[in-house]
Amino acid sequence: MSDPDSHDDAASRSEPATASSTAANDTSTAAAEQHRTRIHLVGTPSIFAPLPPASWVVKGLQLGPGRPAIFAGYGSSGKTFAAQALALAVASGRPPWQHPCFQCEQPRRVIHIDHEQGRRGTFLRYQRLAAGMELDWQRDLEDRLRVAVLPRFFLNAEDAEDAYAELCSDDVGLVIIDALKGATPGSDENDSKIRESLDNLTRVSERTKTAFVVLHHAGKIREGQTDGRMALRGSSAIYDAAGLVLLMHGEHGKPKKVMHQKNAPDAGDDIIDDFFLTLEVLRPDGENGEPGASRIVYRSLEEVEGEHSADERKQELIDRVREVVAAHPGIGVRALREKIGGKAELVDDAVKSLVASGEMEQRQEGRSLAHYLTGQRRDGTNG
Repeated sequence: MSDPDSHDDAASRSEPATASSTAANDTSTAAAEQHRTRIHLVGTPSIFAPLPPASWVVKGLQLGPGRPAIFAGYGSSGKTFAAQALALAVASGRPPWQHPCFQCEQPRRVIHIDHEQGRRGTFLRYQRLAAGMELDWQRDLEDRLRVAVLPRFFLNAEDAEDAYAELCSDDVGLVIIDALKGATPGSDENDSKIRESLDNLTRVSERTKTAFVVLHHAGKIREGQTDGRMALRGSSAIYDAAGLVLLMHGEHGKPKKVMHQKNAPDAGDDIIDDFFLTLEVLRPDGENGEPGASRIVYRSLEEVEGEHSADERKQELIDRVREVVAAHPGIGVRALREKIGGKAELVDDAVKSLVASGEMEQRQEGRSLAHYLTGQRRDGTNG
């Protein structure tokens, strides 16, 4: 015969166990629901719904919302100057770098986040470029260009995504960040985790439809190197996280070659032909510190390489004139032209170049001009 008390005691012992199991199940369900809501799933009908046209900022340059564009180049390659000219073009609705194929869809708000130059350097360049582009800021820009000078907030901050989304909430079309290293202090650019900062920009662009351009440093392009992907400094994750990638390189004072390394996703298989950007100083700064006038101009591969070939031919002719005069001290104009051959005016131009550089002298001997290397006697020795 069972003991009633023992039955009640067993029942009382089982009730807490049942409640505990229920509470555990509730907690597990709540946790699963919480994790499920952190990852938003898009359903099949939305995946296959017609997509709106791509929202380009500069279609010909493949610049628009999505993954950030990377403008990379060696130090002093002119990438910041080019980016500031781009900012002015977008803010005013002009074609970037004076190239009609890089047409802006419309004037857009632009933010330039400067982690490198400082207030005076950045503002002076904008004033020079605006003068060179014949822009009146009140008429052509209104208040569509903003600059953050050496901000103490960075792209690798924990709340960077929300902060940048708030920054871009006022219909900002383009944000230029100069440069990746300064925007991510403490991050190792050789570590693949660096892409987390660039992914922040992609998520912000998804939220705000803002296009981002991030300036980044690159190594020098070696002679004959056609694939510049390996020139980007740091982890390959930087290249992987980017949309459009443009690589600038060239010698100081000469046109900078821009190589298209990676397409923006919306551009499909379209390729931007390699081109050059040239800095033209239209007017130097004034003696009292007033800004001069400069502009960045697009030039095709054919234009610059054609000029390069012409320069090479001119230099070859100068070298040939120097050799002939060295071998024939005191040679006259007619004899010099006959030995060199070709067009007389080109030979005369080569002679003028050598005289202007101080390498050669023209001496009046009788009725004609005699040609000598500087300090050379008629017997070929130096006096």
